[in-house]
Amino acid sequence: MRKRHLAGIMICLVSLGPNAARAEQTVSNFLQTVEEPLDRERAETLLAGINSGFMQANTWLAETRHEAPMYCVPEELVFTEDQLLSLLKKGADEDPAMGDMKVPAALLAVMRKTFPCAAAPK
Repeated sequence: MRKRHLAGIMICLVSLGPNAARAEQTVSNFLQTVEEPLDRERAETLLAGINSGFMQANTWLAETRHEAPMYCVPEELVFTEDQLLSLLKKGADEDPAMGDMKVPAALLAVMRKTFPCAAAPK
């Protein structure tokens, strides 16, 4: 199961390109940078890239590996960049330990908590 999560994080980091260094920040540091409009736009773009990588990883897990995705967002739900930032902020507010996590790992933790997959029937 851990390999599955690492694969998702790796896919999302590849999709980030030059923003990858910002993804290596802790959530606390990252959230401090979103006060200025340009910095907020960059932060939101970074989160959108991470989310895109997670969605690609989930598709790969489900369609290629025939495994459960990392988290299960309803199909009709599409996040705005602002909503992704709000989810990350809320997650950090609810779990102070998340402040020390790297941004992709924290976003994955928030998404898994917010959108858990239903257990497979036995």
